[in-house]
Amino acid sequence: MDIPDYQQLTEALERLNALKDAAEAQGIICGMLCAHAPDPGRWMMEVLPDADTANDRVKELHELLGAVYMDLEQKLGSSEFSFNIVLPDDDEPVKVRTVALGQWCLGLLLGLGMAGMKDTSVLSADAREVLNDVVSLSRAGQYDADDSEENEKAFMQLVEFARVAAQLLYEELRPDAESPAERG
Repeated sequence: MDIPDYQQLTEALERLNALKDAAEAQGIICGMLCAHAPDPGRWMMEVLPDADTANDRVKELHELLGAVYMDLEQKLGSSEFSFNIVLPDDDEPVKVRTVALGQWCLGLLLGLGMAGMKDTSVLSADAREVLNDVVSLSRAGQYDADDSEENEKAFMQLVEFARVAAQLLYEELRPDAESPAERG
């Protein structure tokens, strides 16, 4: 199955009153993968807590989210750094895309917490700083932004930062990763 785009995933989520949008759902899945959740199937329960698995709409959403999960799992674990954040199309206003990026970051943080990450001391100082920046970025949509070229460039830099942050957290939280004390 192809990876669903923002609109397709958001519409499927809305039909079930599941989450606000696709970006948050992908962020939750990404956070749980970054924290190497002991129960990888739990992400679906977090996104669809009261889902009737016999419902066709639930099955459709399960397939869409399953494709997102598989894509993230494969791409986070590769050295190619090729995963993309599910965001509204580029023809949407910068403000709309920035709100969605903030929702993705919020989802990432929720996923990390749902996976049991409660102690940031397991992270290096750089990763803790990145995590704090992700917290700030989760509030990104609170500011007005016009569609200027400057804001478009700033938005693209924030998207790239979020991708790098997720990859860094994934690497740092690997079960076989060295602890901060071992890194020196």
